[in-house]
Amino acid sequence: MSEIGPGMVYEIPPGHYGWVIGDEAFVACDFAGVRSFARVDESTQRVLGAVVFTDIVDSTALAESLGPVRWRELVGLHNERVQFELDRFRGRLVKTTGDGVLALFDGSERAVRAAAAICLAANRWG
Repeated sequence: MSEIGPGMVYEIPPGHYGWVIGDEAFVACDFAGVRSFARVDESTQRVLGAVVFTDIVDSTALAESLGPVRWRELVGLHNERVQFELDRFRGRLVKTTGDGVLALFDGSERAVRAAAAICLAANRWG
């Protein structure tokens, strides 16, 4: 048991209780919520995102002209390069679509830069 006199300050640890003996005034300040004071509730926050969708132009005709083996190689190359650019510009792959991808970015500048890099790479492949 500890005795706390007039003008003294004492922190009561969590799970412990204090009581007053005598006629002296007792003032207690409860700071139980101080750890979450002014903290932003993440569930109520809105985030502006940017979506990038890639698509291989005339993929059906291209797949027919290349044949199934070469087509799978091309799509695999496309997906690898897209993933590289997504990682580079902090994007997140949401879904592949067969001849393209759907990706999400937390900012439009990174999305545009990634899309431009993907287009440059695709042009190099023909």
